[in-house]
Amino acid sequence: MHSKAKTILTSAKTKNSFETKRLLVRPLNSQDKALFVEMHTNEKIMKYTGGAVSSEAAHAKFVTSLRLNQIKGIQFKTWTIVSLQSNSPIGFQVLYKTDELPNDQAVEIGIMIARHAQGKQIPEEAMGGLMQFAFSYLNIEKIIARFSKQNIATKRFVKKLGFVFDDNLEEDDSRYSYFDCQSWKKTIINNTFS
Repeated sequence: MHSKAKTILTSAKTKNSFETKRLLVRPLNSQDKALFVEMHTNEKIMKYTGGAVSSEAAHAKFVTSLRLNQIKGIQFKTWTIVSLQSNSPIGFQVLYKTDELPNDQAVEIGIMIARHAQGKQIPEEAMGGLMQFAFSYLNIEKIIARFSKQNIATKRFVKKLGFVFDDNLEEDDSRYSYFDCQSWKKTIINNTFS
């Protein structure tokens, strides 16, 4: 059984925030700057996403992310993942449109987890929650996860979530996987009644 049953939303606090069993996922805000910069400048965390950036570049990226969160629609939205136990931010996740996705209802998904929170199945729970939120409240029909072939941890958790891998769409160093809304609904129904 997929872990989706564990990541069903327990509440939708606002149109842009939600909770899972252990996490609050809310829009990025100005108080998240320190962790955002720390993570984007950390070579180990950024290893498979183009590498760490300078502190100045991370600050600029943070300001851009805050600004993009204010734009209506899903062009590039960033959420902060907060541990309900410690009430501390432990990572970020995004949904974004790319020119490669002609369908207005298809987005890519990404996630970054702080080193101290890794190894606790946070990505499965956070990403599963964001998928449920996107399919239920944002009218998204398809979510795509693209990641480096060397990133075994990401491959493992997107497979665990039930993403379909499409070898025909792979690029040189990237894996391509997707999940659509209809499959999500079927999985939720099967997990609920099995």
